Amino acid sequence: MQRIVSTVLCVFLFTAAAFARDHKKKLRRAHRKEQTITVYGCAKVDLQCPLLVPFAGTTGTETYSLMPGTHIELGSPYRITGTIVEPNTCLTKFKMLKPKKLTKLRSTRC
Repeated sequence: MQRIVSTVLCVFLFTAAAFARDHKKKLRRAHRKEQTITVYGCAKVDLQCPLLVPFAGTTGTETYSLMPGTHIELGSPYRITGTIVEPNTCLTKFKMLKPKKLTKLRSTRC
C-alpha cells in the first residue's frame, strides 16, 4: 500500500512540475510580443547606426535608429516596416528599429 501511495505521489509531483514549467514559457512568450510599425522618413548618418528622420513638416512622428548593418542609401527617402527592438545597441536616445521591409520612395525628396 505504501509503495502505491509513494508512486502516485511521485507521478503527481513530476507532472505538476512539468505543467508549471510549460506555463512559465507561455508567460515569457506573451511578454515578448513584438510591435510592428511602418515609418516614413529620410535616411541620415549617425555615429554608429543610420537614422530614419521624419520628413520636414510632419508632426507626431519620431526619429528611429536602424539596426547596424541595414543597407540603405543615406539621404534617400524610405518607407520601413519593422519591429522595435529593446535594448538599443546604438548609443542614441532614439528607439531602435529592426527593418523587415525596406521600400525606397521615388516621388519624395529629403
